[in-house]
Amino acid sequence: MSALASGATPEPGTLPITQSPDPAVGAAPDTRRAGVLLAVAVLAVSTSAVIATWLLGDPPEPRLGISVALWRCAGGATVLALVALRSRRVRLDARQWRWITASGVFLAVHFALFHAALGLTSVAAVTTLVTLSPVFVAIGARVFLHEPPSRMTVLGVGITVVAGVALTASDVLGTTSPTALAGDLMALAAAAAVAGTLLVGRRHRAAVPAAQYSAVVFGAATITLVVVALLADAPLAPWSGRQWWAVAAMVAGPQLLGHFLLQTVLSDLPPTLVATAVLAEPVIGSLLAWWLLGQLPPTGLLLSGPVVLLGVALAARGTTRDAAPVTTTTTAVDAAGPGPAHSPPSSSAPSSSPPSSPPSSGGTARLHDE
Repeated sequence: MSALASGATPEPGTLPITQSPDPAVGAAPDTRRAGVLLAVAVLAVSTSAVIATWLLGDPPEPRLGISVALWRCAGGATVLALVALRSRRVRLDARQWRWITASGVFLAVHFALFHAALGLTSVAAVTTLVTLSPVFVAIGARVFLHEPPSRMTVLGVGITVVAGVALTASDVLGTTSPTALAGDLMALAAAAAVAGTLLVGRRHRAAVPAAQYSAVVFGAATITLVVVALLADAPLAPWSGRQWWAVAAMVAGPQLLGHFLLQTVLSDLPPTLVATAVLAEPVIGSLLAWWLLGQLPPTGLLLSGPVVLLGVALAARGTTRDAAPVTTTTTAVDAAGPGPAHSPPSSSAPSSSPPSSPPSSGGTARLHDE
């Protein structure tokens, strides 16, 4: 257990998270700002299925989904690594490296399964089944982070999941196509994988600046996807010049404005809320497919869509009021130049921040608990 988690004085050379070099991290969560960023992220990730469906071609080639996932992660990692190198960052210890890398592996599995499933079943089925991730997140947050969801959050998740499953019930339960059923199972596995990356982010994101954290996550995902692409004999660069522009749009939209912002708000919002907000993706994605691809929304969307949004609103109301920052310690490093890490403050110097207090038992994760 960390020094702060036990209520003891921090070790020399460490800073409480309220003095983190990440300006987005503070003593109290900025839920209003985080809510706006979350809304932008949901809109951005909702474009993913439309862009990927176009890239997979007609007829779709599922293995190309691995290539799409690879390049969107590689592009995001490159951009954020450049940002992180020119900003302030923290020195990661071995344990943080392991967990953040694991988050990248979870994200790679999610992307590979999500994009491959788009080549096997309908966009509505994939996006809706992926929205079952709050079920896995809520269970994981309760077991691993000791963050039990409120009753209103449970109600919101339940309403949204039931409405989302009803949206594509005919595809999931009525189809006789083994290919479509395989795509449905892959989408469900993708939901479990993205829950893993959200849970790891809730525990470790608050200790690391957003750009640095996401650069490591996307980099680990890229390396994982290169291995997967080689094992699956997937083409690494199958696109024309026009398609590369679509890949660039995938990086700028779903990857940077989408998943980067999702990682960013995890320091201020519970993972169950983040995962539940993404449940609006099948509604928004289906409307975008109608507008951009000429795919008429299914009848079930007109009935289930408003219910999905209602569930998101209930879950948001039930969790943002009780959101708490994650308490940890970190060693600050100034990345703007090659100089040494910041020296710990002298014991005789007055502190500008209030003394640390042990976290309450009401859902605050402890980063260094084994």
